[in-house]
Amino acid sequence: MLFCAGFTFIPLTEWVMIVHPHRFSYWYTASILLLLSWRAKIFTAKKWHYFLLDFCYFINAMCLVYLALTHLHPCPALFRVVFALSNGPLLVAIAVWRNSFVFHSVDRVTTTLVHALPPCLTYCVRWYPVETDGTPVAAHRALDAYGSIDWSDILVNSMAAYFLWQLAYIVQTEVVFAKQLEADDELLTSLKWLSRDRTGAMYR
Repeated sequence: MLFCAGFTFIPLTEWVMIVHPHRFSYWYTASILLLLSWRAKIFTAKKWHYFLLDFCYFINAMCLVYLALTHLHPCPALFRVVFALSNGPLLVAIAVWRNSFVFHSVDRVTTTLVHALPPCLTYCVRWYPVETDGTPVAAHRALDAYGSIDWSDILVNSMAAYFLWQLAYIVQTEVVFAKQLEADDELLTSLKWLSRDRTGAMYR
């Protein structure tokens, strides 16, 4: 059942991107909310919920915030930041962390999609913001699609977003929840996991 669901999801995603790219935002929203809800439930049960503070989830949260805000007004600066981060570090992370579609593993499929769906979303928003007849799917979002992304978006705004996340992450793990993390050795964060993974780069 899980294998069939995972295997079917890929061609369905391709179909939406090819046939209805201007509506991919709806597919993304439904998919990522379902996947993250499942992951939050599983990770909480395993005491892995602090992994949900990682950068990849932050970018997905930014994507959802962007989609929500653009129903009210344009957010060109936010779109450019999301575009740069989604198609930069998040996309590269698929290769770095060796993400793969192992269809009988919901966990691996979810991890891959968390990294792969935002680039697909920003691609569709950027190049397919209107219906086939030229009608904008979301008028404010269509305005954000025009123009170009310059180096300030990549080197300044995107890095500012990254440092904002990093600061928030440190405050959460080293200050707010520091006592809980120290008291319960089963509670894991990314840094804890990396420090214990003797096959990883930290031990080489």
